[in-house]
Amino acid sequence: MTTGTTPQRRGHGAPTGTTESGTAKTGTGTSGERVARAVAEEARETAWERPSFAKGLYLGAFDLSLVHPLPETDPDDAARGEAFLAELEAYCRTIDARPWTGRGRRASGSGRAGRPAPG
Repeated sequence: MTTGTTPQRRGHGAPTGTTESGTAKTGTGTSGERVARAVAEEARETAWERPSFAKGLYLGAFDLSLVHPLPETDPDDAARGEAFLAELEAYCRTIDARPWTGRGRRASGSGRAGRPAPG
């Protein structure tokens, strides 16, 4: 039967002492980890200089002006994008969608719905 106390697991529970600044230390993490956390905290952005649609949406402040109307696309960028999508579609059409049997062979069947399996 238990006495009502919870056993403390290593690294979890009451502080094991204090640091030079007087804050509690838990005894977890290496000095390298503590340094990395300190660097990450210093690098964290604290003042948002540019508005964020996703952040506003998450916080319940829907600002449609951040995403609508869409900016005009540079014609060269649009042409490169269309060429990439055409290549991607051609490649995707070569993929055999039938599952592997586990014996180094594809399962029998027609492959993708409505299309014959690649030869």
